Amino acid sequence: MGSCTQQQTAEPGSTLISGKVAGVEGKVYLLMERDHDLVKVDSSGISRGKFTLNAEMPSPEVVFIQLNSSDNLYRLFAEEGNIEIEVDPMQDDLQIVYGSAADQSMREAMEVLKPYDEELNHLFELFKNPKITLNAEVNDSISRLADDIYARQFEALNSWVMAHGSDPVAAYMVNKHLIYEADYDQLHAWAEMFGRSIPDSRYTQMLTERDGILMQSKVGSPAPDFMLPDADGNPVSLSSLRGQVVLIDFWASWCGPCRRENPNVVKTYREFHDRGFEILGVSFDNGRDAWLGAVAEDSLSWIHVSDLKGWQNSAGQLYGIISIPHTVLVDTNGIVLAHNLRGEDLRAKLEEILP
Repeated sequence: MGSCTQQQTAEPGSTLISGKVAGVEGKVYLLMERDHDLVKVDSSGISRGKFTLNAEMPSPEVVFIQLNSSDNLYRLFAEEGNIEIEVDPMQDDLQIVYGSAADQSMREAMEVLKPYDEELNHLFELFKNPKITLNAEVNDSISRLADDIYARQFEALNSWVMAHGSDPVAAYMVNKHLIYEADYDQLHAWAEMFGRSIPDSRYTQMLTERDGILMQSKVGSPAPDFMLPDADGNPVSLSSLRGQVVLIDFWASWCGPCRRENPNVVKTYREFHDRGFEILGVSFDNGRDAWLGAVAEDSLSWIHVSDLKGWQNSAGQLYGIISIPHTVLVDTNGIVLAHNLRGEDLRAKLEEILP
């Protein structure tokens, strides 16, 4: 004899995720990002290959599904209402059976990134090729090629974002992939666009918050002052260097792109230091030995400071730094001239402004 069962329905303002998984027992966890950490917000036992997870969902948001204590997290762009999924523990991705148009939108956006990621993977394989001798010239060439790929990827994804200006997925993709290379004007334009179309999205709110932070150090504004200890524990402030053109260089010993860029920075420093150019290196290291070891190894003869708090570095937070290397060029009066000038672009700017 057949039987009828009552289908669970998501409460208003929440998501109800019903899932199937084969060959796994134990528990399933639902994780959401809060304050830059993933937090478990719900869990479910697996019964006959099925589970149910629930969470408040006032606006569409990325969540993660974890099977027991596995390191593999299945990403899902969830939204209000019922969602049905299938999870194969042998695969890296889950399947949507029902619900969540947002997740399909995210998959479309990820396809935009895919060809450029493949180009980058191929390029970075060169670092593993024993037939290629890595020196400053080769590193510089690879970096320029990578910068070109990143620039084309940025433009492609930004075109997709601008065509989906009322989609929370677009705001998510900006936060996840685009803000690292964007200047203040671009970030401000995104914040305004999403602020009009989807103001309640947490990804819009994240952009609005970052917009406020970066406004303080945008080009033409007084550079926010800060004070950090040098290697001997002596406090050094940005304002103490007033009268010189200063490059604030946010970096770390463990940052590969930072270390590959250092030979270019050394060359520029030697060329322009006597003309009134100074560098204030702000390290995102946690350990003193690693920090100072990299300074010595790369022959970085300028001023170095750090509070050894990693990404919680106070100057980094003041300037809203979320990726390194990041540089800020400040003129003799303490006004921000530019962000992220490197190589020949930095050299040309210094040639223009220094006596």
